[in-house]
Amino acid sequence: MPLSFHLPLDTPRLRLRAPRAADAPALDAIFSDPLAMARAGGPRPTGYGEAWAQEQREALAMGEPAALAIERRGREGLVGVAGIVPGPAPEAPRLTVLVAPAHRGEGLGAEAAAAVLIAAFARPAVSRSPVTRRPVSRPPDPEDGPARIEALAAPDDAALIRTLEKVGLRYAALDLRAGGMQVYVLHRP
Repeated sequence: MPLSFHLPLDTPRLRLRAPRAADAPALDAIFSDPLAMARAGGPRPTGYGEAWAQEQREALAMGEPAALAIERRGREGLVGVAGIVPGPAPEAPRLTVLVAPAHRGEGLGAEAAAAVLIAAFARPAVSRSPVTRRPVSRPPDPEDGPARIEALAAPDDAALIRTLEKVGLRYAALDLRAGGMQVYVLHRP
């Protein structure tokens, strides 16, 4: 499902932007941390951050769902990642939020998630020419954006569940195909 983010996304404390190649060491630190990655299937090997950042930049360039780098406004260094990634159905992409352990407990995940959700629902998809891949001019159509956005949470991950509920997602189902993860949903306002 095409999504068009106008980057950066700024909140009172955060800036969400496209990941950069220079973010690779900070991303590797986050992705290799067992505590940070406990929610995402475990730590990733060194070098994963660079490949991940490239993949996200490519997705953003094509108007596809992607995750963004989170940094505090006016400060160097990454806090984590948040964004919209492809879900099991094209009409229901997934919200992803990953905050480094050193930055948890400050409400930064909820602030980043809210910015992503507002942008995903407020910005209709941009149709692209199949030949040039350039945006086609036309009036925005609110039906172009996703009908709903989902998120997954482990049943025992109280912090993530609080974050999802704080930004408006509600429990919808238990997904046994996703290892018993709980599915939270937010429908288009």
